Amino acid sequence: MVKIGAIVRQEAASVKEETASIPLPSVIPNILSVGLWQNLGTVWPMARKPTTIDEYLATVKGEKRAALDKLRKTIRAIIPAADECISYGIPAFRLDGKIVAGFIATAKGCSYFPFSGSTLHSLADELEGHDRTKGSLHFDPAEPLPVKLVRKLIKTRIAED
Repeated sequence: MVKIGAIVRQEAASVKEETASIPLPSVIPNILSVGLWQNLGTVWPMARKPTTIDEYLATVKGEKRAALDKLRKTIRAIIPAADECISYGIPAFRLDGKIVAGFIATAKGCSYFPFSGSTLHSLADELEGHDRTKGSLHFDPAEPLPVKLVRKLIKTRIAED
């Protein structure tokens, strides 16, 4: 009885010889030469992306989870008519067809997203002391965003467009 790994190695060597004159990306010959093809029968499961905010939050632990749970409840209280969704892989809230808020856990803490390039700029004075980019507001989970600030962020975002 011939082992499948041996057949795969033999086929890989054959492919390597047959394609030696064809210019290939350098990684392909390296893969063939180190024998990474021998475990073709092993199927590694792909990580399934969350499709709901609950699924996303189930992947977050500790104080980041607590901070995002609190932020979620705050957003729901401010815009109860909003639908929860995942947009661009980010837990988000859609109101009248427009994404108006979102959040994620990051390696360093948490981030809030208004899904707008101008909301944070409009509120620059109120955001003094918070790290931010053009489209995200970063915060330490130990110091969640104040409800008053979240309300301003959402109201400003809704007023846009």
